[in-house]
Amino acid sequence: MAAAEDARANGVSQTAVAAAARVDARNLRALTRGAYAQGAGRALAVVAWFGAALWCAVIAYPLAVSGTVGAPESAIVVLMCTGMIESTVGHLEAVRSWPAFARLVARIAPDVAAEADIPDLTDDEEAANRAHSSVLAPASGRGPALELANAAARWPGMETPVFEGLTVSARAGEWTGVTGPSGSGKSTVLASLLGFLPLEAGQVRAHGQALDAERVRGYAAWCPQAAHIFESTLEGNLLLARDRSQRPTQQQMVAVLRRVGLGQWYDTLPEGLRTRVGAGGGFLSGGQRQRLAVARALLVDSPVLLLDEPTAHLDSESAAALMADLDTATRAGGTATVFGLAPPRRHCPLRYGCYLGIGLYMTL
Repeated sequence: MAAAEDARANGVSQTAVAAAARVDARNLRALTRGAYAQGAGRALAVVAWFGAALWCAVIAYPLAVSGTVGAPESAIVVLMCTGMIESTVGHLEAVRSWPAFARLVARIAPDVAAEADIPDLTDDEEAANRAHSSVLAPASGRGPALELANAAARWPGMETPVFEGLTVSARAGEWTGVTGPSGSGKSTVLASLLGFLPLEAGQVRAHGQALDAERVRGYAAWCPQAAHIFESTLEGNLLLARDRSQRPTQQQMVAVLRRVGLGQWYDTLPEGLRTRVGAGGGFLSGGQRQRLAVARALLVDSPVLLLDEPTAHLDSESAAALMADLDTATRAGGTATVFGLAPPRRHCPLRYGCYLGIGLYMTL
């Protein structure tokens, strides 16, 4: 598992292993039941149709010998019975899978119906949406765009907090680096800022205003260490950044690709935004995948961007280029950026805060 080192360092590895074992046992029981049912269905189909073929042969033999029915016609009836085995097995499998299919349809049907009923938004409706968003987002003003104040947090099952008395602030147009080796709590800090992990003590603030759990979630954009790239197009992946009612324009999508350093590469693509990226971004290089993921996060149009180990899977040259482009993209847009990074990294200059000690942070 990707987070094995973090789980071990935080003392929750045994809890995670036990939970995984329970899920694995439950899945194994379900697969075993399914295999037994499938095997029984196949055996029943084979026995039934071979029995029917044998019965037809017994009936057809004297008729063929007497000349009442031709031998070829008798053989066709017998072969048709054996040929029905495969078709019957397919029908039995369809019946066995029907309950799961019905549950899936029941889950997605409301969403499909709701999307089909969404009308084109008028100017008044768009204004109402913007007004609603402004209610959820803290008003801009003095103070950090996002701040952890005297915070403490721990994951369920842990005896001691991952961190205590931690204060981290991120201001517009500046970078804040949270550094430390694997398992030191960098991802936990980001999870707290995202609202994924409730604080045990302290507050999350934006421009001096304390944020409750509902307002924290969705306030900051997040680009995880291994952001998933879907088997679609550049456009399809970028459109995931926003709700359908606020979908970005093609000009905005191209602009954000240029902000993250993909402009020259984009200009060489014959199909532009409709270029396919492959399963998991397989048609892209590692640096291009990470830049596309960051571009998608920037399209969220949040005042704060959280990056978890943005250069973890890149070589030194690609990592240095990515950090430089991200620096330009976020500072130019006035985005407050918080990133977790394991020190030291040769590709990361001192101004990015790579040489700070465990548990410390620096605004850059």
